[in-house]
Amino acid sequence: MRKFFLMAGLLVLPASAVAQPLAWQKYTVPETGASVDLPRTIFSKDVGQTDKGYGRRFTTRDGHATFALQSIGNAAHESPAEFLAKKNPPPNIVYKRVAPRFFVVSSFRKDFIWYDRCNFAGRFINCVMVNYPAAEKRQWDGVITRISRSRITEQSHSISPFKSLCGWEGATSSTVKSSGILYDLHSIFTHLTA
Repeated sequence: MRKFFLMAGLLVLPASAVAQPLAWQKYTVPETGASVDLPRTIFSKDVGQTDKGYGRRFTTRDGHATFALQSIGNAAHESPAEFLAKKNPPPNIVYKRVAPRFFVVSSFRKDFIWYDRCNFAGRFINCVMVNYPAAEKRQWDGVITRISRSRITEQSHSISPFKSLCGWEGATSSTVKSSGILYDLHSIFTHLTA
């Protein structure tokens, strides 16, 4: 009898509740050599190039979460603090860390969590941004941790290699419209406060 109820209970569980191993892949921006670990099991849909600079955008099959890796030029040699200050970040950022070679910011907007990291190296600012449903935070914690510990590195001989700074995060300038949220990295902090 117990076996029957156990089996019946297992049949009721949604497929999403069963853990699937994640397939990670190193994604590289061909023009700059910037690369980062991408969970391809989750971000399976390539939705095209970023609007500015070099890079790609990916979404989940249902479009509820987004991932972008982007490299933009840093001709002005801005520091992470200078670049971030120009974006006029909202005062309600939940997490913010600014270091000499990178910044990380993360917070909530409506029903989503956004996580952005930009690494500064050589001629480029290499950024990763991830946006996902806040209700799924616990499920995303491991993914974001893995991403934050991966490197955004530049492999090109013309760009000095970027040292690992324990993570990634992105805000630059691509536009992704997913689940009714517009992500424009040049104005990311403006629209996040709306």
